[in-house]
Amino acid sequence: MSAGRTYFTAVAVTGDMGLPSYSEYWNELEPAAVILVGFLLFVFPEPATSALGAGLMLLGASWWFYEWGR
Repeated sequence: MSAGRTYFTAVAVTGDMGLPSYSEYWNELEPAAVILVGFLLFVFPEPATSALGAGLMLLGASWWFYEWGR
């Protein structure tokens, strides 16, 4: 309960809504970018890029789940 009061007091004093900056979103964007690049490589009709794309999608998904719990 005290943490909520502290937040509202800080908002009232500074006028800041507490929205994170772009640098704080970077941990959320990196895994999504890896998944997107992996998907693009996966749909490119070449066996080597499809295998690399599948690996990148698995890496991005596991990274995303790892960051989710942090």
